[in-house]
Amino acid sequence: MSWPNSTQRGIGLIELMIGVTVGLIVATGASVMLVRQLAEHHRLMLEAQLQQDLRAVADLLLRELRRAGYWSMAQKGVWADGATAPLNNVYAATLPANAQDSNSVEYSYSRADAVNPEDNLLDAGREQFGFMLESGILKLRLGNSWQPLTDKSTLTITGFNVRLNVQELTLDDYCNSPCAAGNLSCPPHLQMRRFDVSLTGRATNDPALLRRLTLSSKLRNDLIKGSC
Repeated sequence: MSWPNSTQRGIGLIELMIGVTVGLIVATGASVMLVRQLAEHHRLMLEAQLQQDLRAVADLLLRELRRAGYWSMAQKGVWADGATAPLNNVYAATLPANAQDSNSVEYSYSRADAVNPEDNLLDAGREQFGFMLESGILKLRLGNSWQPLTDKSTLTITGFNVRLNVQELTLDDYCNSPCAAGNLSCPPHLQMRRFDVSLTGRATNDPALLRRLTLSSKLRNDLIKGSC
């Protein structure tokens, strides 16, 4: 008497369902990891772009602010024995004019060249500049118009603060005779000026990405106030 062969061939339904379930779990885990990696990569790209855009704006700010007060005839602002009275630097004024916080800054500098020689007159259309925050956009003043400096579709400026700090040095040692009583302009003072700027921006496509830069720029052109 012979018995039928009972050796199992292939897999059963239960094994198949277990295998499919394990495969789905592995595929789901891999998909979740892939989605997380893509999201993190996108966030890193936005962060790098935000940092790069803020740095580019900061570099332009520093280069421009250092030029405030430049005067191509600065030698005529210094008194010399036997010479006429020194001239005033018409490009010296800045806004803010003292140590106060402001969301804008305005200044001027000489743009004299061979075509437009220095006439010691401020040409507002060519020699007036500034920066201003308006509706999340940092704007640059060029003459009589304000131009957007940042693109709000990628970068929103949430904070722009400017403070002008002035340090004065007395120049009484350079006077040949003592100052008269009550003369407020004597002795002369040397003013060394520095702009302290804070700039805050966030990625427009990801409000959670926020960065802040603190800048400091000393004006290359010092001022002399008063006389002997």
